[in-house]
Amino acid sequence: MMVDVITQPKKQRLKGRTGPDTGGGVPDRLDPPTPPGLPEVLREDAVRNLIVLRVHQLGLYLRDASVAIGMRKTYLSVFLTRGTPKELPAPVRAKLAALLQVSEDALVSREGEAVTAQMAVPFDVPLFREMDTIDPEAATAWAPRPPSYAGIGGLFAVSITTGCVRTRPGDTVYASTVRAPRIGDLAICLRRKKIVALGVLASTTEDTIYIRGIGAGNSYQELPSDKHDLCKVVSITTA
Repeated sequence: MMVDVITQPKKQRLKGRTGPDTGGGVPDRLDPPTPPGLPEVLREDAVRNLIVLRVHQLGLYLRDASVAIGMRKTYLSVFLTRGTPKELPAPVRAKLAALLQVSEDALVSREGEAVTAQMAVPFDVPLFREMDTIDPEAATAWAPRPPSYAGIGGLFAVSITTGCVRTRPGDTVYASTVRAPRIGDLAICLRRKKIVALGVLASTTEDTIYIRGIGAGNSYQELPSDKHDLCKVVSITTA
């Protein structure tokens, strides 16, 4: 089985209070944190798109990032969603570049500059924890779409907390609801939209699904075929 493996930077958490910022109606975290999440007039702004991308990749909250660069807690939210100020002042730009681990020059606005392919990576794949109900329509978190699956529907992502064969805690597993796994493929087994197994599809019969995965010694699980749905794992983002 060919599985795309994408390396993801470790998340960085800043000290201090985190969570939704309801002050003044300005969101603390764009949800989903993607270019389409910005007001239409700002969507083609390369600097703002880069900030949104890096904030998401580093696991930061906008309020904490604002305080870390010496500004009021709503500064970055207002800059991203309301376009104020139009451009980042040089002292702020230098601090933000260091925080986001990008070059200071990348945060300089240039009229007519297009959003690069990297900045335009869509964060539109519903992201769940292992214990969540896998319901894409009710998703509250989003993962970046693997490049090889651009424009393809039926994807969801799961943040792994329990390691199994081919995965480890901290990985993000992408699975397809429209692609059936073959023997030897990594698969997720759902029952009533809940994950009951994640592992290698060992065998199937008319009545039973056999999966080798989570559990001591990677033992086999036997699951009734008529009560479970199989989803093929198509990509893994390593921690």
